[in-house]
Amino acid sequence: MKKLQLLKKSLNGCKKNFPLNSNVKQENQTGQIMEPVNKFLYKHKGCYFVEGVSPESIDSLESFEIRDDDIFIITYPKSGTIWTQNIVSLILHEGRHGTENITLIDRAPWLECNISHIDFPNRPSPRLFTSHLPYYLVPKGLQNKRAKILLHW
Repeated sequence: MKKLQLLKKSLNGCKKNFPLNSNVKQENQTGQIMEPVNKFLYKHKGCYFVEGVSPESIDSLESFEIRDDDIFIITYPKSGTIWTQNIVSLILHEGRHGTENITLIDRAPWLECNISHIDFPNRPSPRLFTSHLPYYLVPKGLQNKRAKILLHW
């Protein structure tokens, strides 16, 4: 009973900043439409994102330049993504160059959330990327290039 009351209280607090009504849409600073779901989530182009992922970063992926030797790890959440990132990055670098001392987010950065502010275009080839994005939001060039895609279900 106490958990239910806390949940209701937190949801009421969310309504002040982000209305839970899915019909209410807000524009961000660049005029793009975001649909707030609660305090921590918003919906953009039919997909849910956490607060740290901006609609601008998602939309910028449409023009993301794909190289033929790029490797993409595309997974569902909670399906072994971290394990796959570690295995693929260690195979790719053959365990050399102090790979074990480089953080995983730098070895296999996320397309949709570049929290380390990595300069993707200037990364040396072959580049390794990770994503939970659905097919319709991945870079358009990925559909036409010869990049390698590892789908982990």
